[in-house]
Amino acid sequence: DKVLLTLGARSQRVRQQMSKPKTYDEQAITPAVGLVIKPWDVPVSLYANYIEGLTQGNTVGDVTAANYGDQFEPYKAKQVEAG
Repeated sequence: DKVLLTLGARSQRVRQQMSKPKTYDEQAITPAVGLVIKPWDVPVSLYANYIEGLTQGNTVGDVTAANYGDQFEPYKAKQVEAG
């Protein structure tokens, strides 16, 4: 096999309960794709991956900010890797 393709999906849920009356409960199905190419007859492979994931939002940590302690809503992170 000179080319290998991997396809996938994952279900994620992020629940955040803050002290202020704000709650996040988000769910997403995110994709994952991987490709491996073996172009030569030597043991060398080239690869690339792409994945998305649901990530918890950050908390405002600046004590002088008007929204100190608030938490941002979850967001989708994207990652690409090759080698």
